[in-house]
Amino acid sequence: MYNSYASSFLSAVGIENVAGVLTIGQVSEVVFIVTIPFVLAKIGMKYALLAGMAM
Repeated sequence: MYNSYASSFLSAVGIENVAGVLTIGQVSEVVFIVTIPFVLAKIGMKYALLAGMAM
């Protein structure tokens, strides 16, 4: 659902390079997903969940 209307929303907000913004978002999402195991190993599940709830 989100991806279906993301380009329409960004265009309506006034973003000119919609494809570029969506690409940056997708790349950053992949980077953060890849780092999850390292973060969990470093700080543990309890503190990772605590940090997620704090945001």
